[in-house]
Amino acid sequence: MLTDKEAKDATPVEFVRLNVGDSCGEMSLLTGLPRRASAVAGCDNTVLLRIEQEDFMDVLAQYQNIRFDILNLVAERLKETESIDQHIGEKRQ
Repeated sequence: MLTDKEAKDATPVEFVRLNVGDSCGEMSLLTGLPRRASAVAGCDNTVLLRIEQEDFMDVLAQYQNIRFDILNLVAERLKETESIDQHIGEKRQ
């Protein structure tokens, strides 16, 4: 589950539930900007992979096919951003 990092109270606001094989944090890896959300495991058998920005960039440089996958993922994320921002605003009111 991804929760809003900017919530003013201690109650997390869930706005995305990830499934097996999903990813998060790629926008921050690409831009170097802080993440807008925190990931919280919803069950005990969750496995996460963490990759540093430099290593991520090395992978993108080495494997061209992954670049296209990441571009498609970024395009999807940008489409979702407006919806997520609206959802967070509604939850905070």
